[in-house]
Amino acid sequence: MNKEIQLSTTDHLTVAIHALFIFLSLKLAFSNHMLVSMFGWILAYFNLLSFDTYSMWRKNGTRQR
Repeated sequence: MNKEIQLSTTDHLTVAIHALFIFLSLKLAFSNHMLVSMFGWILAYFNLLSFDTYSMWRKNGTRQR
């Protein structure tokens, strides 16, 4: 049985903010400076981890409507 999840405005804002932060961190990651590049990759990893955590939290129904 498929369980549909309705997306709310908060979900759309969360996706938009994560997409923006992932984009900015990848811009840093492809910098010519090694320390800035390393920092960018770390930020990209934590942004993806944060987005995965939010999506799993949302999928598992922690937020009931």
